[in-house]
Amino acid sequence: MPNLTYYSQKFPPHFKIRAEETTNVSWAELVWAAITVGKPESRNLFLHGIYSHFEYRMRLYMLKVHLMESASGEYEQTQVYKGLDPSEKTALSYFLGLTMAKLLAHRRLKTPWLQHIDRCQEKLNFVAKKRPDLVGLSRESEWLVMEAKGRSGAADEKALQNAELQTDELLDINGITDLLRVVSMTYFAGPGSLRVRWQDPPEFNQEAPSLTIEPLEFLRLYYEPLRSFINPAEQQITSESFSGFTFNMVTLSDFDVRIGLINQPDNFFLERPNWARNAQITRYLNPASGAVDDRTFLGDDGILIQLGSTWDIEAMRQEPLERRPIS
Repeated sequence: MPNLTYYSQKFPPHFKIRAEETTNVSWAELVWAAITVGKPESRNLFLHGIYSHFEYRMRLYMLKVHLMESASGEYEQTQVYKGLDPSEKTALSYFLGLTMAKLLAHRRLKTPWLQHIDRCQEKLNFVAKKRPDLVGLSRESEWLVMEAKGRSGAADEKALQNAELQTDELLDINGITDLLRVVSMTYFAGPGSLRVRWQDPPEFNQEAPSLTIEPLEFLRLYYEPLRSFINPAEQQITSESFSGFTFNMVTLSDFDVRIGLINQPDNFFLERPNWARNAQITRYLNPASGAVDDRTFLGDDGILIQLGSTWDIEAMRQEPLERRPIS
């Protein structure tokens, strides 16, 4: 399982986040983060039949083709990534920035629901070019504002400062100004090893506009794209048991990935915010054998990822063209 090193500053003590941490992040968890965080230009595509399928496949393609595991056990750029032109690298870096923001918000800030603020467009009382990328809801129904940046090379201090300004441009959510405001930057250090820097800016703009949205409506918007994708009218869906819950599963055989959504209404997550603790013991386990399986991940948002053998360590330590084909 690859390692991720990230650097943290200015977080409240109760999060117990050290200045530098290195942790295991499985490919399954990375896939989960990539497909569950929004991008503004795709918010409409998700809602239109076959285009939803293209969007999910695009995200899987960007991970599997552009990242690999190094001999030292870190995520690093593939030769395909290094061969992209600057504009392509910019788009991919932005996508990775969103992905790592989602992953760390879930892991360290107890915030499994994070989506692009444009998903909540109708609930915003302003139209402005400068605003934060992401808004999130924690398991304790607390709100998070986040700005995510990405670079294909070293970290950019000026971009981090600009990101802090963007988190300032939302005064409150439902009248609450005491929001956790976070900026993150995903970048590549040294020969191309993935890193993240993130921090909690201390201030906000007293003149900034507001967002008014109820938690249940926020969850509806969050799950809407996946429910559109996991649709029996569009493709074959199976119902399966995992960790004591039932999931509606879809298989993307061309990427050797299975995606599942827990069969529960949205209010389940508000009424049982700690439901996932019952499933945590098997989060990285194979439900059939109990053997360690880093190709399975269950998020606190009830989205399940199961990867096939083409994502194992032997495959993902090779360049994309050298990997064995999906059988």
